Amino acid sequence: MAYTTNWLSVESWQSSGRMDLSSEAVASANVPDDALAALEGYGLPREVEGMFYPCENHRPLEPVDLPDGTRAHVLGQNETGIAGIYCLDSAGRVVHLLNGDLRSVNTSLPAFLDALAAWQGFLQAFPEEDEGDDDAYEKSRTSYGKKLARAVKRADRKAYRKRGSWWSRVYEDVKRGLL
Repeated sequence: MAYTTNWLSVESWQSSGRMDLSSEAVASANVPDDALAALEGYGLPREVEGMFYPCENHRPLEPVDLPDGTRAHVLGQNETGIAGIYCLDSAGRVVHLLNGDLRSVNTSLPAFLDALAAWQGFLQAFPEEDEGDDDAYEKSRTSYGKKLARAVKRADRKAYRKRGSWWSRVYEDVKRGLL
C-alpha cells in the first residue's frame, strides 16, 4: 500500500528551497517508483532547521555502502558539521548512518519527506526564538509536539516498531523540552 502524505505538499520547501538534483543522478539512482515520484514531485529540501541539511561530504543521491554490505543513496545529513547521513536504501527505506551504526528512520522516501514537512511545520508554529522564559509557551509547544509525534507515528507505524527509532527519539526529546 502506498504511503499517503499528511503534511507534505509541493510548497513544503518554498522557504528553504529545494536541492539541485541532476536528472542524471535521479535517473541513475535505481530507486523504487514511489521514491522516484517523490524526488521528481517534491524534491529534497535544501534545509529543514535542526533536522536536514545538504551533505558536506557527498552529493545528493551519491551511492554509498552500508555496514550490512548493501548499497544506498545519500539524501542529506541531520546536522551541519560532523553528523550522520540520511540514506535511501535499496528497499526504499530511509536510514541514518553514523559511525557505522545504522538506524531506521522511515519506511519510504515519501514518509521521510512527510515527517520532515511535519517537523518544519512544528518549528514554524513554535519557533525557538519566541520561547523566552514563558512556561505557558513551553507547555503549549510540548503538548503540540506530543500530538504531532502521535500523528507522525500513526502515519508510518513500521518506522516506530523498533525502540530507539529515529523519529521516536526526536519527539522524545521534544517531550523532555530538549528540542
